[in-house]
Amino acid sequence: MSRLEADLTTWCDLYVAGRLQKPVYTIPSVWSRQSPEVQHKISTLRQQNFDHAIAASLLLLPDEFDSGLLFQTLVSLSYTGDVRVENPQKVKNIVYTGNNLRKFEELYSPSIHDFEKNGIIERVTRESQTLYRVCKVPEYYNVF
Repeated sequence: MSRLEADLTTWCDLYVAGRLQKPVYTIPSVWSRQSPEVQHKISTLRQQNFDHAIAASLLLLPDEFDSGLLFQTLVSLSYTGDVRVENPQKVKNIVYTGNNLRKFEELYSPSIHDFEKNGIIERVTRESQTLYRVCKVPEYYNVF
């Protein structure tokens, strides 16, 4: 657990943390064998990983962006240093294949809501399109 915890909180490897930033299928038989305490700890660590992924993505995004661009930027975090990228459309395919965009929106909805509530981003509607605007850098990434 300590290696998983370290990767999800510090991105020391960005191996498991990078994979868990995307929609994944949890095998019910494996998950149900975990104690409620372990399930809670992993869920909490995953949520922190989501928050950190959004915060890091905000540093790379333009002032206004839609959810698709947010999730493409977020997915690209774990592929930026990967020299084996076989398909230049890999990130876009991960976000837009099937109903993945909806899955990303569901997965990140609590984090996006918290970022809005804390004034880090705001929702803007333009020509019937929902955009987000960066209002301030998340505090735990503000180095100034």
